[in-house]
Amino acid sequence: MNIIIKTKNIELTDSLQNYITKRIEGLKKFLKEDSELFVDVQKENLHHKKGDIFTTEAQVLLPGKNMVAKAHGDDLGKTVTQVRDQLKE
Repeated sequence: MNIIIKTKNIELTDSLQNYITKRIEGLKKFLKEDSELFVDVQKENLHHKKGDIFTTEAQVLLPGKNMVAKAHGDDLGKTVTQVRDQLKE
């Protein structure tokens, strides 16, 4: 499985990339080896809200099927976990 990570308004550091990869790799047993999983992580720029809001979206393209999961919240780690859990279902 090939995991492609994109970010917006947040730097993709090695630790962030490793964290996302570690959390998402658990999906390997559900997907084919040559599958591609696209993960988009962004920090929203909402000036009227206090604190950071993160959105994580993952998309898996399979023959005849397109799986998408999306989560947002104030904890980046939790949004990644929620997306992984949605894709497991």
